[in-house]
Amino acid sequence: MSGRKGISPFIAFVLVVTISVAATILVMRAWSGSLEKTQDYSIINEARGVMNSINSAVKNVVAEGEGSSRRLSFSISGGHYRVSSSQDSITFSLDSRKELFSPGMSKREGDLYLEAYQNYTVKLKLNYTSIDLVTDKRWSKGSYIFMVKNNGTSSGKAELVFDIL
Repeated sequence: MSGRKGISPFIAFVLVVTISVAATILVMRAWSGSLEKTQDYSIINEARGVMNSINSAVKNVVAEGEGSSRRLSFSISGGHYRVSSSQDSITFSLDSRKELFSPGMSKREGDLYLEAYQNYTVKLKLNYTSIDLVTDKRWSKGSYIFMVKNNGTSSGKAELVFDIL
């Protein structure tokens, strides 16, 4: 007998590599959930900024009267936006991969309403009661130049036209 004890260096190397790879996979899986949530929170904060900019432009063109217009430039990294003439509202919607807010939660932040749903969908909404939005538009990820124009009044409401240039 040769008097050698223990395991061969090759088997030890294989065991160390296997344990290291397993540990790395476990850590990455734990972090991926946090990373997805962080990305979705970032998109929602971006949407708050975009929605507040749009709302500010809407208020300015209404206050300035017929013919007034504003151009806005912004980039969107996720979610979907919609101007609805039937509801006189502007909505942002994000289908999240994780629960960001408690389902059923609803809160108001200035003119902006935030709502969370069971399927991890988060919506931000601007509702207008004294303004008539006369166009329907949808947009999502990308860079945009956005125009809002006051077309005057009809039935006591300011008529606003939205365009993506």
